[in-house]
Amino acid sequence: GGAGGAGGGAGAIAYAGGLVGLNTSTITNSYIESGSVTLAGSNGGAGANGGAGGVGGASATGGAGGIGGAGGVGGIAFGGGAVGDNNIGGVIQDGTYSDVNVTSTSGTSGAGGIGGDGGTRAVGGAGGAGGGAGAIAYAGGLVGLNTATITDSYATGNATAIAGNGGTPGSGGNGSSSTIGATGGASGGTDVAASIALRAGGAAYAGGLVGYNITNGIIQGTS
Repeated sequence: GGAGGAGGGAGAIAYAGGLVGLNTSTITNSYIESGSVTLAGSNGGAGANGGAGGVGGASATGGAGGIGGAGGVGGIAFGGGAVGDNNIGGVIQDGTYSDVNVTSTSGTSGAGGIGGDGGTRAVGGAGGAGGGAGAIAYAGGLVGLNTATITDSYATGNATAIAGNGGTPGSGGNGSSSTIGATGGASGGTDVAASIALRAGGAAYAGGLVGYNITNGIIQGTS
């Protein structure tokens, strides 16, 4: 049979902040008053197409088409006026503030590869699965995603989060067109709810202060 297509690579995660992209330490009495924060997570790579099945002999059946490769997931984007991601151990405190606008765009997941065509009297390969739902985008006037501590800090800029699109599945390869036809390959996606959900756009979280304050995140004395 034809060789299966390689899967697409995952998109890179993007961190950006007016002060720091990713914080796991302490930021005290710091600020940014000019400029802007704009970032984009990388798109996932498309899956490679499956190889065509080999041609059979005079009366032999050829090889089946190869399966298309799965698409790669898009990259998450963490954008904040001061800090993109205030992660575990991070502390932002004592008058830290941001007065810049933030635009955070996550990556689109890659498309699945097309299934390879079948050889003589052989079936086509199945299409590759899409890379799944689009990646999440976080944007906050001060912090995009907070899992730690923010105290006595504030933000005045605008925050915009734009999530990536979901990856589309690859189509199945063609069955042989010889005298006795063969079945085409299945699509990499179906219309059942679970499959449709994997092609959905990603979630987008935006907030004037924090885009998303996750469990255990602490915010005190802020505005």
